[in-house]
Amino acid sequence: MGRSEDGKARTRNETSPKTETRQATMRNATVERATFAINLRRAREAAGLSQLDLQARTGFSQSFISDVECCACNPNLDNMARLAHGVGRPLYELLMPKA
Repeated sequence: MGRSEDGKARTRNETSPKTETRQATMRNATVERATFAINLRRAREAAGLSQLDLQARTGFSQSFISDVECCACNPNLDNMARLAHGVGRPLYELLMPKA
């Protein structure tokens, strides 16, 4: 499970600082960017692709793909289209909220 900064074991309900930062970033993202991020990850996983596989298909670094999926960056429209193409989906699908 991991350890907190004071060396004590974290409980199941405690999150790491890295996880807290990602969650805060996702909360502060626009609805559209968060929707794209969530749908990109779902589409990538549904296609059976790792971030490294998507890197090979798109030419983007694995860290950039991770940042997009965590809403840690703001990709432009061309990059979003390239990522969508990399997972085999049209861009408009990844911008639509799922019910």
